[in-house]
Amino acid sequence: MDLVLNQEQYSIFCVSEHWCNKDNIDYIKFTGFKCATSFCRSHYLHGGVAIFIKTNICYKPQDVEKFCVEKSFEVAAVILSGPRLIVYSSF
Repeated sequence: MDLVLNQEQYSIFCVSEHWCNKDNIDYIKFTGFKCATSFCRSHYLHGGVAIFIKTNICYKPQDVEKFCVEKSFEVAAVILSGPRLIVYSSF
């Protein structure tokens, strides 16, 4: 995955079905990227969404967890600085 991300020069990528919980989501590492925000299930296994952003990009995570319903609608979102752009990942 690192090879593809850096070879193609992606700045942002979203993941659904990461299968992590709040205790281990930070263990997902990709060279040059950070997990900007995520949603992890707390009552069911698997699922979840996350947004990874290049470390040099400024952003603000958005609090959208109140809209999430495990197994039905899972979402994470950020607003990028500079060109105000909303990026969201949903399942």
